[in-house]
Formats: sequence, structure tokens, C-alpha cells
Amino acid sequence: MAILVASAVLSQLTPLAIGYLTDHVLAERDATFQKVIPILLVILLVNVVNEVIKVIRRLIVEDTATQAEKSARQKATSSLLLAPMSYFRSHLTGNILLPKKQKLRFQLVLQHISLAIRGGAFIGIAGPSGCGKSSLIKVIDKLEQAQGDVRLGGAPIAAITRETLAKNVAIVPQTPFLVADTVYHNICYGMKEDVPLAAVQEAAAKANIAADIEKLPGGYDFLLAEGGANLSGGQRQRIALARIFLQKPRILLLDEATSALDNTSEKHIQAEIEKMKEACGTTVISIAHRLTTLQNCDEILVMEKGRIVQRGTFQKLQEEPGIFRNMAKGLAQ
Repeated sequence: MAILVASAVLSQLTPLAIGYLTDHVLAERDATFQKVIPILLVILLVNVVNEVIKVIRRLIVEDTATQAEKSARQKATSSLLLAPMSYFRSHLTGNILLPKKQKLRFQLVLQHISLAIRGGAFIGIAGPSGCGKSSLIKVIDKLEQAQGDVRLGGAPIAAITRETLAKNVAIVPQTPFLVADTVYHNICYGMKEDVPLAAVQEAAAKANIAADIEKLPGGYDFLLAEGGANLSGGQRQRIALARIFLQKPRILLLDEATSALDNTSEKHIQAEIEKMKEACGTTVISIAHRLTTLQNCDEILVMEKGRIVQRGTFQKLQEEPGIFRNMAKGLAQ
């Protein structure tokens, strides 16, 4: 109460002081700065003290309200905990369903996979969505763990370091990884040494993206947005594919890597990948829903529900009944 009275009194002092200043002090002909300054200091002091009192009053009131609210919540909680079940039956309405305890069921994504791929082979993987195609190549690149014996070059994959994998295995996913940097640095992403511009331009030409880059402001110095948001889907995929022509990996994993490309670009890049395979002995494992991409594969693995259900060349699988022929005819997706 005393705080409220003090605040009210101080609030009245300011207009009184201003009135005295204007009506008496400044009205005199011999008014000087020395006469004005004490009154201004009084006005300033009154306002400062008044504001301090307001802050103190607000803290006291809010703290009291907070304590009262906490106390009310505690009392309400205690009352509910002590209330009999009959109270809830009579006051609660609607259907209240309590979840039953359920045992978690784990289903294996890949089952009974027995597979040996010779170095330098071109292997295709086909099958309906969700059949385990991407999981299989993630196991090969140590991105997912798997039971059983998985080996690369005769060495257990668990014993191979991430650095060694990065040097020898390249994966191009359907959604490419691009960073907010220049086109040049995105193509060189992952390279340990500086790459001459001429080599980057050659890789871009093989990925059929060179002409598009030349049209960009600044060319290879053009700054990409995060994720390549300022490029089309096809351009993003081709920049990611250009990386593999710089790296020349021993194992190349393609997960729908050309899904956003037109037929002309896809055929051009496919031909360049096959040239690299022959020149460098690269083992290529390619996932594709567009089955024509797999026409030149040495062998195609057809998967369903985590298993390999068919395997053979493109021509052989087209002729025998099964998932592959149905997919080729558009009967299954």
C-alpha cells in the first residue's frame, strides 16, 4: 500500500515542477541557467525514483500472483490424486482407450542374400519399390549394418575404414548432395587434392552438364544454393555424376542416379560410365526403375520383399515369366 501511495505522490510532483518552472522561473526577465538546472534535476530524480518504484511494484505483484497460481495448481493436483474413481466415471465423457502392450516386431529388410560380384562387372538391380534395392547398396557402402559375411575385395567390410571406402567406393543417390558453394567446388567435392579447371570441365562434359554450366553467370564460379535449389533436378543429378568421372572409383553405386534426366542425357552418361568401366576396371552396381538403363548390364538382379527372386541378362529376363517381364510391360511397378 505504501508503494502505491509513494508512486501516486511522485507522479503528481512532475507536472507541479514543470508548472513552477514555466510559470515562475522562466517567466522572470532575469531567468538564468543556474536557476533552471536545479528544477530540471528534481524532475529527473522524481521520474527515476517513480520508475524504480513501478518496477518493484510489478515484481512484487507478479511474484505474489505466481506463488498463488502455483499453490492453486498444487491443491488441484492433490485433490485429483485423492479423488475416488467414481468421480472420474461421473465427470469424464467420451471414449478413453488405453493402449495395449504390444510386442515390437522386427522384419528383416534383406533376407537370404547370397551374392558374389566379380571386379569390373556391370550389375543392375531392379524390383518394385520397397523391395530392398537401396538397402542392399547401403550395406555394400557400409551405410547400414547387416548380419552375415559382407566382404569387399576379400576383406570383411567391418575391417575397412571409412577413409578407405571413400577412396574406392562412390555412391550417387537419387537426391544428390550439393553444398552452398561454386559449381567448381561442388564437382570437386570429396577430392583430397586440387583439381585443374580443365579436368573439371572434362568431367562436366562427360556428365553432359558442361553446356548448362557455361550458360550460368560466372560459369564454374556460379554459386549454388544449399542443396542446389537454384538448379533443376536434372542439373543437380548431372553435377553429382560429374564427380565420379573425376574420382574414377573402383566401385560405383548408382541409386536411381539418372531418374531426372531425359533419354538423350541418360544415354550419353551411360556410355561414358561404360567407357570408364572398361578403362579403369570399375565395378558398377546400378539401381533403376527405368529398365532400359540396364540393357547393357552383365547381370540383372531382380528383388522382391528383400530377396533376389530372379537374375540374368536383360534379354533372358524379358523372355521368362516373372516380375521383370511384368515391369517391362508396365504390369507391375
